[in-house]
Amino acid sequence: MIRDLVENGAVYAGASASAVVAGPTLRHFDELDDPAEAEEVIWDGLSLTNIVVAPHVDNPDFGEGCRKSGDLCEREGYTVQRLTDAQALVIDGVRQHVV
Repeated sequence: MIRDLVENGAVYAGASASAVVAGPTLRHFDELDDPAEAEEVIWDGLSLTNIVVAPHVDNPDFGEGCRKSGDLCEREGYTVQRLTDAQALVIDGVRQHVV
């Protein structure tokens, strides 16, 4: 449903995990949240973008895990955008920039 809405012009905005979910995969972020706590584990993201967002890279509590997750995704060939807690990735069609 979310993909259909975005394809029809809706804006998707998310911070933290919801920014990660917008990308192609959730793999390697499982050290930050325990997948065993979920009824069903889905490793695929929404693929609203082909970019994996690694948020919180400057955060004292989550930064190390997010940086590691981003590094592992990058090693698998994903494009990764690392963001501090003061940044956002804006994607408008084919244009993208960090604010």
